[in-house]
Amino acid sequence: LSPDGFMIKEQLIGTDERGKSSLNAPAGMVVSGKKLFVADIDTVKIFNKLTGRPLGTIDFSGFSPQGLMGVAISNDGKTVYVTDPYANAIYSHDVEGEGMELISKTSELGRPMGAVVSPKTGNLFVAGYENGDVYRFSKKTGMKHTIFSGEFPGVFDIDFDNEGNLVLGIKTGEIVTLFHDKSYKILYRNISHFPSAVKLDKKNSVLITIEKEPARVRLLKYRIRGKRERR
Repeated sequence: LSPDGFMIKEQLIGTDERGKSSLNAPAGMVVSGKKLFVADIDTVKIFNKLTGRPLGTIDFSGFSPQGLMGVAISNDGKTVYVTDPYANAIYSHDVEGEGMELISKTSELGRPMGAVVSPKTGNLFVAGYENGDVYRFSKKTGMKHTIFSGEFPGVFDIDFDNEGNLVLGIKTGEIVTLFHDKSYKILYRNISHFPSAVKLDKKNSVLITIEKEPARVRLLKYRIRGKRERR
């Protein structure tokens, strides 16, 4: 995509010169610097975001994951976080020390899918697909706090806007902004029956949605207008 959010070149990631893919079932992804991290069953594959060249693999098979989904990167680029909704678990990997950690594994997570790191605090935020809860994991202590509970079951992705508000993608096609004062605003309704990812281009205030049916990438203007709802 160009800086203003338009496609300028289509390029396959993770394929060799014969067109064979190194990916098996790619799911969540995140960009950090020049690297693209992609969740792929029990691993996270790393690629050069410009060339598509493979740069490495983070193997989480030691935790016996059932299907990795959401990926997030710490602000310093040193820690990779990944969710496993089928095992109700969240894992982390120290890029430099190569140490791995099980951050949390409990049915209370409600099948965690979307994950994002706060650009301001460095805390990890995770959304439960099944229960609609949003959790904050402290960067310092690792403690879990529920900051939003059950209003929108089916949260499949999560991001931050420039003001530090959370942006949620909901399975029924809604995109919702959560504000610091506990209010919320539904920005879009019924954008897709099968959404799979929602991310915000903060520089251009553009929402990027990846949809399964029909298969497409859509760009939507990120505007907050009108009355907010109260929980």
